[in-house]
This record gives sequence, structure tokens and C-alpha cells, in this order.
Amino acid sequence: MTEYEVLVCIVRAWKRRPDPSEPLTLNQIANIALGSGNSANAARVGRAAHSFKAYFRQVGSRKLVPIWDAIERDHPSILRARPTAVAPPPTDASPSRAYESMIDALRDEANTIRLELRRNPIHIAGFTRQPELEDGTSAIYAAQYFVQADDTDLPIPDGAPIRIHLGPIFFDGTLLSHDPDQLVAYLSFGSPLTDDAIRERGLLEPKVEELIKAVAQGVVAAGGKAAGVHQRLLEPALQPKRLGDWTPLPGSLDESQQAAVEQALQHDITFIWGPPGTGKTHALGELITSALHHNKRVLVIATANVAVDQVCLKLRDALDYHALDSFLTGGKVLRFGYARDTDVLQDRRFFPDREEARQVRTELREVRLALRRLDKSATADRVRLVDQEDKLKKRLREITTEHLSRASVVLTSAMQCCISGDLEQTRAFDMVVVDEASMMPIPLVMATTRRARSQIVIAGDFRQLGPIAVAQSEKALRWLHQDPFDLIRVSDSTQPDHPALAMLRCQRRMHPDISRCVNRAYYGGSLIDGAKESGLRAAGLPPLEGRGAALLTLNFGETGMSRSVLI
Repeated sequence: MTEYEVLVCIVRAWKRRPDPSEPLTLNQIANIALGSGNSANAARVGRAAHSFKAYFRQVGSRKLVPIWDAIERDHPSILRARPTAVAPPPTDASPSRAYESMIDALRDEANTIRLELRRNPIHIAGFTRQPELEDGTSAIYAAQYFVQADDTDLPIPDGAPIRIHLGPIFFDGTLLSHDPDQLVAYLSFGSPLTDDAIRERGLLEPKVEELIKAVAQGVVAAGGKAAGVHQRLLEPALQPKRLGDWTPLPGSLDESQQAAVEQALQHDITFIWGPPGTGKTHALGELITSALHHNKRVLVIATANVAVDQVCLKLRDALDYHALDSFLTGGKVLRFGYARDTDVLQDRRFFPDREEARQVRTELREVRLALRRLDKSATADRVRLVDQEDKLKKRLREITTEHLSRASVVLTSAMQCCISGDLEQTRAFDMVVVDEASMMPIPLVMATTRRARSQIVIAGDFRQLGPIAVAQSEKALRWLHQDPFDLIRVSDSTQPDHPALAMLRCQRRMHPDISRCVNRAYYGGSLIDGAKESGLRAAGLPPLEGRGAALLTLNFGETGMSRSVLI
């Protein structure tokens, strides 16, 4: 039973009580909703109540009561229909209704994020300049952030616009990425922070309206492009269409990678399932290289800038391997947006527009500084500088558009793809490749894949982390908490099978003892071990010499909860 199904049982059982506003303990709730108030059921109720915390209010230290208005607003069908699991994403009676539903889900997400930020603002402190990540066009800082202890993930994608409040002063910038383990956010600003600002503690505020509006506009554009190949993603019984006989370049792929890349080259829609260590990013580098060889123009996107950088590096390796590095030296490969990897940043071939853009940005900063210093009475000088500023901004846009149009491969984050209007001015892409797609909500996939003229490749692992969303309304659960693999309904199958799905099977990362556990539990026994002997030496070290893994079961006292830990 999923947490949503537990929520349905809780709400319907509680509503039937003589006094639906009476606070109850977890054991009492479990007794009326699940038939028994034992500790295991109480733990299940607790997890569901935490996941859907917007619909429950705590009374005292041990009791909860439903917030009926919120439940009626976001989940009306729970109170009017038989309890069912959340509806699968595809498809409404008409595509237009599907897109309208996505827009509603995005609005729910915006409202919930605003509410969460009021309840639990994101505190930030300890700015440290990161010169190794800078390309001369912006100032980049790492900063500690603090959120509530049970939620260390920021509800903001890479590339999102943010505002830093330091007392009465604020700075607009961009979230490049964040590390939830170290609680560090990487932020980009148009100019360096002052020494006083660096020492201040403040708040990080995502520009929610701007963020949601950008994605919503992409969704609207996707809905308005009726003939686009992206519309086929919403078909309830998707069957890939064969487009040609293109084949991968030889020599660098194992059998399953070869089959996946060949399928992606030859069909309009392909889902590549890449479990850990199976070389998904390597296969994507080879796919893009082969697409270039066949004169295709490719857009590559991912949620995280780090993931985009990894594809950059694998693409570079593939181009070098096949002696096609002329695409790099000729300015045909463009890393658009904010790179994080120092190896990517130091390779100027990924940024053919950098030097020209840097010079214009330097002039633009000087003009803006002159405007700030100008006396209010100097009207003629102000008019001249404003005109100069407008011309420089126009030139900067022209440089970006020129290089985007010239590129055969553009690699960028999904959010950058939505926020930047520059891509709208360029010629169409033959193929759009979505990496780490299992972490991308469906509206964002539709907003970005609409740029594909004929082919879409969705790559990821739906057995790993899913999309991050805060809203828990029915529409949010349907569109924001599910990924594009849910569109072809393979996520819940123990033996996924679909004509558009290609699985990478040879894993080279894990010791066989570890892969055996993962393989059996999550991949239906489909993975093949291919790790080199040199990578297995750690298993010969104490304290568990000769064993690659040990599975421990930890019990958590009175809660009745237990967890299995692989070490």
C-alpha cells in the first residue's frame, strides 16, 4: 500500500467518525483506518501523515487532526470516490486538458512552496568565493544553507532565479546547484558581493513566480504545438515509430549499449533505462556523437548542471575516440548556462562564445557603474549611457543567439532551457536528449522536449530518486511527483517491458555481492556483472575480508519500524 493509499484510508475513515474534528493518536488512526492499531500500522500512518503534512495539524505532542478545507481543496475525489491509488499521468480526454492539468499542478506547487517558505525559511550564511568555477562573466559563491532537519533538499531546480536577503539589502542571482549532504548551495551573481555582505547571515528566497511562470509558459507552448513529436509522449499506448536505418559508430559500446543507441538513432521516441554502473552517460556521449555523424542537431538537457557537465565530458571522450574532435574546435558544441565541473570550465572549446561575451559584459558593467555614480542633474550623460547600455544588452543577446544557432549540439539545464528566451530564436533541433529524466517532473519534460523536430530520447533510472515536489494535491501527485517513465507505465513493473524501452544491462561499478542485492530487489535479475578485478580489491580488506557486502537489519524500538542497511 502506497502512502497515498494510506492517506485515502485515513481521510475516509476519519470522515465517517461522529466527530471528524476529534484529535487522534497514530495508533488510534491506524486502528480506524487500517484495522489494527499495532506499532507497524502506526508507523505507516506516521509516514503518510508526514508526507502529506499540509493536510494535518498537530494537537499537543501526540495527536493529529485533519485540515478538512485543505483536503477538500486538493483531494476532492478522496471524499467522493472509492479509495484508489493516484491516477497515472496519461492521458486526459484531450491533450489540451492534460496541459491545463499540468498548469494547475504548477500553481499548486507555487502556492505550497510559498507557504513552506513562510513556515520554514531557508537560512544562508558563510559565503565563499569559488574562482575555479567562474568563467569571467559572473561571481560564484558557495554558502551554507539551513532547513528543517528532516528535509535537506531545496525545492528549487538548478538554474532557478533566487534572491538573497541580507537584512534590508538583497541580491538577485541564480542557484547553480546544491549539495544536500554538505548543506552547501552554489550561487551565481552578476557582480561580486561586498566584504560586509559575505559575512552576513540571511535568507535564500526562490523567485517562485518567475520560476513557475517559465515552466508554465513552456507547457503552454508545448500544448500549442499540436504536430510536435513530444505530443506522442502523452499517448496512452505509445508505439515508437521507425524513422531510418542510422547506426552507431563502431567500437566503443557493449551489446546492450549498442542496442539502446541504435534504437534511439532509428526511432522517434526511445526510453533508455540505465541502472547504476551500466554506462548510461557513456552511451549518451556515443549516441550524440553518432547523431552528429549523421548530420543531426541535438539539444541535451538535465535537471542538474552537474549531470549536464558529465554528458559534456563523455561527449568529448566520444568525439576524441572517433577522431571527430573537429566538432569541438569548430565551435559546434556549446555548453549553455552554468557549468559546475572545473574540467568542463577549463576546456574553452565548450564555450565558443565566451571571450566575445565576456568583453561585452565587462563594458556593460562599466556603463552600469557609471550610471550609478552619475549626478541626477546630468540628464544628457544619463541618456547617452542608457542608450549605450541598451546597445550592449542587445549585442550580448545577438552573440548568444549567433552561437546557439551555429552549434550542432547544445547542452544545458532544463531550467535554463525554460528561462532563457535565446533558444526560441534558433533553428529547430532534430533530437532532444533528456538525461537523469527520472528526476524530472512531467511538465518540465514536456516544456523542453517540444523543441524536438523528430526524435526524443529519455534516459535515466526510475528505480532511483524521483522528482522533487512539495505540493501534495491530486494534480501535483499526478504530474509533478511522477517522471516520464510513468508515461509508459514501466515504473511499477517488476519486469518492465515496452517497445520504446531499452535497458543497459552490464554493470561495472559494484562488487557482485552488492549488485546481487540490488539486482534481485530492483532490476528483476537483469543486470550482468562486468566490474574489473582492479575495482574489486576493497573486498579483500578487513573487517569483512572476502565479502563485498553485509546486510544488517536495524530495529527502532517501540516504533516497530526496521530498516535494512547494506554496507
